[in-house]
Amino acid sequence: MNTIKIFQKYLFLCLFIILSNNFISCHHYSGQSINFQVNAPSLNNHNRSSSYTSFITRQIPIQITNSSGFNLQTTLNSGSNSVQLPTGSIHIKIGYLADGLKSSQTTCDNSGSNNSSGDDNKVLYTEFESDFTINSSTSSININFPNPFTEFSFDHFGFIIIDASGNPAVNAQVYYVDPISNQKIYNPCKGIPENGTTDSLGRFAVDLPVYNNSKQFYFNVVLSDGTTQNFKPTLARGASKAQFYFMKMASGSLTAMNDQTDSFLGDGFTIAQRRDTLLKNPRFPDITSATLNSPDYDTGFASLYPNYTQTENQYDLIYRRKLVIMCQILDSNNNPISPFSNYQICNNYYPDIGLITSPNLSSGSSYNLNVYYYDTEGYCPLSSTSGCTASIPLSKNFMYK
Repeated sequence: MNTIKIFQKYLFLCLFIILSNNFISCHHYSGQSINFQVNAPSLNNHNRSSSYTSFITRQIPIQITNSSGFNLQTTLNSGSNSVQLPTGSIHIKIGYLADGLKSSQTTCDNSGSNNSSGDDNKVLYTEFESDFTINSSTSSININFPNPFTEFSFDHFGFIIIDASGNPAVNAQVYYVDPISNQKIYNPCKGIPENGTTDSLGRFAVDLPVYNNSKQFYFNVVLSDGTTQNFKPTLARGASKAQFYFMKMASGSLTAMNDQTDSFLGDGFTIAQRRDTLLKNPRFPDITSATLNSPDYDTGFASLYPNYTQTENQYDLIYRRKLVIMCQILDSNNNPISPFSNYQICNNYYPDIGLITSPNLSSGSSYNLNVYYYDTEGYCPLSSTSGCTASIPLSKNFMYK
């Protein structure tokens, strides 16, 4: 009995010491409140002017560490921020991720997007890291990015998620995580995390900008049963071809697919056969045909609706494909109307086509609208490579928006 009591005393003493040390450690790390003043990077390079006139901040990731094990990963706001930091030497890595705009518009549009006057296939980013010293008199730290924004294009990826049993992970949620802050990347206009959902074969196709200096991009995957796994790969930037990977939930690892032997679509063709022989996008199934509707009199919008071979749901790959729609307007004699002497991009919010105002159109006259389209990787989305055009006559007295 005495032995049991002695053991209990030592156990309580050990617990007290552990809890005391944790309290002291946490108290030490809470430190003092420091004002972080994050000043926005420049749009302009020293040798050239940027093509953007403004930008919308997407995320400011930061990681602060010291030799004692302090590690703070979070996101900041542009301007003033209050951060609790320990005294002594600290190391700061910080980035600035933004969407560029090419007009004076600096707010989100009615589609929940911020790229109607910018480019939704590019982001602006800059990053730097440095050492700082915090003492009792430190009240603020100014963050000035030494380099202006760099423009990063999106890379194309196809992933197949495999669960712990070796089966495709159906309807899994995939969130994109910044590697510096370890925080989900949010859409600044919609106010929700950027994410994707796998289809019935565990696949999802996504375009991502590999923007940070480490070339890492994190993924947080949540299966339909709640199982969660984090993936932290280093991805190739600026690859000329789409990149394909198996994502294995059991190990949290990515394994590159073999272009010559693996099929992402499971249609009997390998990735290389679709891409190099059939000249088809290896990430997306084909569309059999499309229906083009006349422009609406009041809004000036036409619509292009792909016709599918089967009933798809909202998570299927077919809906992830980004299309570029090219338009040409001709008069009743099939002569192009200026400025439509050549085809030009006319899509706005797919499937609606936002036609561009032309002063050469006359009320009461009939016109023809010619359309062809391809995806953002340059592939024809239709089953027949010669069927990527459609033409319909336009009704008279239609109006442009």
